Amino acid sequence: MSFLFILFLPQFLLNVVSVNSDSLGIFLGTLFFYAVTSLFAGRVKIHYFVFVLLAAGLGFLTDRSTFLLIPLCLVIPFFLIRRKNYQTSIVSLLVFFLGLMILVAAFVNLFPLQADNSIQIFQKNLGRISQSLPELVFFGETSRNFLTFILDGFLLKYGWSAFGVAGGFYYSWRALVLFSMIGIGVFVVKFVQSRIKKKTLRFGNPLHFKLIGFFLLAVIMEVSAAWTLYGTRNILAQGRYIFPLILPVAFLFVVGIKTFSDLFHPQAGKIAIASFILIEFLFLNFCLWSYILPVFHLSISSPHPGV
Repeated sequence: MSFLFILFLPQFLLNVVSVNSDSLGIFLGTLFFYAVTSLFAGRVKIHYFVFVLLAAGLGFLTDRSTFLLIPLCLVIPFFLIRRKNYQTSIVSLLVFFLGLMILVAAFVNLFPLQADNSIQIFQKNLGRISQSLPELVFFGETSRNFLTFILDGFLLKYGWSAFGVAGGFYYSWRALVLFSMIGIGVFVVKFVQSRIKKKTLRFGNPLHFKLIGFFLLAVIMEVSAAWTLYGTRNILAQGRYIFPLILPVAFLFVVGIKTFSDLFHPQAGKIAIASFILIEFLFLNFCLWSYILPVFHLSISSPHPGV
């Protein structure tokens, strides 16, 4: 269901048929989180570590939206530590960190100009994080506009936001995302409660719980970075900046909607997700024929030059 959510998303369709850094960023992010999910699922193989490091290294040179993959690499080993074989986990952790350091050093030497530009962006904005985050956390008017614009753009706002759909669609989308966030909160609370009480029938999948923690961290870091870089300058960030995290976002959305709907009936979650996928498919076709194709008529007289 998460894959269908991605495939029927209008903004995703527009990005993947474009020849630009966004398409490469989506691919690298997908490769990265596919490998991470495989590692968390217990398939600890060397090629998954290679995928993680390769995606992070190339992402560092591709686009600002994929810078996040490097710091996320530092977090992954801590999610892999297991109590039963913690000694082996610690050794693997040290080897992974060594590989990450070698990779960073290699890219800095092979691509000095790109690496220097990326490092300057990091340094320039690192000192501003402590000053910029309070406004984002307390949800002021500026940060509220910033976050809703990202959210709406994730659904459909394209061509420097030159066109999008009617406002009612965006309000419905925001409501669904809110329900999904509530569902994620319910999932986490119920999972922790079932582990504390040690019930025979435990709630939730431990892998899902681990993925939720890591994916939420990734989304929070990406939005915070976009806010520091753009929002503090009163620039509205486009939803496509979050697309390297499209797998985590899709997973969180589907799990959240299912958990929220299951509060009303045990089978309501599956019905809600299937209904949403169907509506999304119809919405995609509506956007395609009514909004997208009339603009992409490949003529120099296009109302949006450059799109």
